[in-house]
This record gives sequence, structure tokens and C-alpha cells, in this order.
Amino acid sequence: MKSYRIFFILTFFIFISYNTKAQFVPGAPTFIKTPYGNISIPTYYHLPIAYWNVGDKSTAIITKDYYLIKLKNDSTVKVYGEIDLSDSIHSVLIKDKKKVVRKIYPSETKYIAALGEKNVHVAGTPTDSCWIFKQLDDSVSLYSVVPRIGTEYSIFFSKPGNSALIALNEANLLTLVGTDEKLVEMIKNKSYIKAVKKYNDKLKAKK
Repeated sequence: MKSYRIFFILTFFIFISYNTKAQFVPGAPTFIKTPYGNISIPTYYHLPIAYWNVGDKSTAIITKDYYLIKLKNDSTVKVYGEIDLSDSIHSVLIKDKKKVVRKIYPSETKYIAALGEKNVHVAGTPTDSCWIFKQLDDSVSLYSVVPRIGTEYSIFFSKPGNSALIALNEANLLTLVGTDEKLVEMIKNKSYIKAVKKYNDKLKAKK
């Protein structure tokens, strides 16, 4: 009976190991930018299931990934979890099967970095309610609350020489670009990201 139990346990762990490897495949090592310098980490990418349904922008963003998290006590943890965007205060949910066994909040961390190849390799900085990930580093920079590559996920911007975050909306962008008719038209047509990039090009041309 004892030998049967040992065999069952070994078979169970081999099955779990196989399923884990089937969902994630190691990629080439990469570097994550953090406030404490660059760190080399292994990356993982999903087999063909995508994080985001690009054909339907209304589909909820899936944030399941491996995360490297620097905690306030200076310890670093690597976990598989997802950023919960449904609450007013975001958190990383760590689950055992379908049960949440731990939540890590921005206030507990110094930074967070998503390790998947579809994510920006810049550490997210904590605020009172979420982590902020820089999507575009330019005169006018863009930021998101998810670590996804792609400026279309941006919901904040910052002005040249000022790190304060401003909501990416029509009123704020019109204040930024002034009377430039082409930029105003883009903003009125809700092409916010395009307007920011054109505005950055305009600033470069003046230099």
C-alpha cells in the first residue's frame, strides 16, 4: 500500500510538471530596467494562446504572467499571478488552483516587472492604487497600468521636464498642443496616441 502511494505521488508531480511546461516555454534571457539598475532574468512566453484578443479591443486584458517583485523589505520574489484591474486598488493575485492565496498591493512594493516577452521590460513603479508602466519615453511620455507592449494601452502622459502624470483625454491634450490645427483635429477624432507622437516630432523639429 505504501509503495502504491509513493507511485501515485510521483505520477501526480510528473503530471503537474508536464502541464506547467506545456503552458510556458523559456525564452532567451533579457534585461529588466529597475530603479536599482538593469537585471538579467529568464523570460517565458505563452504557447499559441494570446494574452490579448487584438481583433476585439473591448476584450478584457489578461495580465497572467510571471512577475518579478521587489518588496518594501528589499526581498525579491518571482511569482506567477495576474494584476487584478477590477478593484480601485490594483493587486497581483497569486492563486492555488482557482483560490486566491495571496494578494500583493502596490503599497507593499518598490517595483514590479512582468517577465513575458509580450510585455514592456521596464519595471512598473507603485502609486497609491496601481503600478505605472512607461509605454513611450519621449518629450511627452506615455504610461499604462498594465505592462503590455503597445502605446494603445496608455492612459496617462507627462509633459516635457515634468514627471507628474496627467490623464490622457481630449481636454488635457488640447491644453498641451495649443492651436496647432492638425494636432487639434487628431485629438478631436480621438487619435490621442497619434497626436502625442506627432507633437513629439514637432518638438524635435524645433531643436
